[in-house]
Amino acid sequence: MLAYYRQMNFTEFNKIKESRIIQKNLIYSDLTESPYGDYLCIDIWWGTIDFLLVGPGANKSNPLKKLIFGGVPLDTDDIWFDFGPIRYLEPNEVQEISELLVKISPEVLIARYDTASMIEHQVPPDIWWTENQSEVVISIKSCYSKIVDFFQKAASRKNYILAYITA
Repeated sequence: MLAYYRQMNFTEFNKIKESRIIQKNLIYSDLTESPYGDYLCIDIWWGTIDFLLVGPGANKSNPLKKLIFGGVPLDTDDIWFDFGPIRYLEPNEVQEISELLVKISPEVLIARYDTASMIEHQVPPDIWWTENQSEVVISIKSCYSKIVDFFQKAASRKNYILAYITA
């Protein structure tokens, strides 16, 4: 399963919110096509980033929980989504998350990395057994840096962010 983000202005957001066709195209078409806003795929690292930022369980009081699993569903009919409906974050939520992410460096995030804990809590992706942990750490740091940059840009533009997870 892969996680995706798209950032867009109010006009673009409303077009997507009102059109099931565009919503389906977000899932099933070329992800880089216009007019769907700037795009970021965080690949298989969504569960890892969530776990390292907020810890085990559904700690919904932590605003960073919204990064992966938060936001308002665009539609409650999740028939063609693998992990729930497309969700959106409003500009004020994007700003809040961006401000929190900037305070956590990739090095601080990686300091929370614990293979045994990842296995115990069945954190996706299920690759914690791999012998080359340095590659895993590099991938996590790279992914996290991209997320921070993406949210900073969206916050500076006062954009909405769509988030969704697909196979």
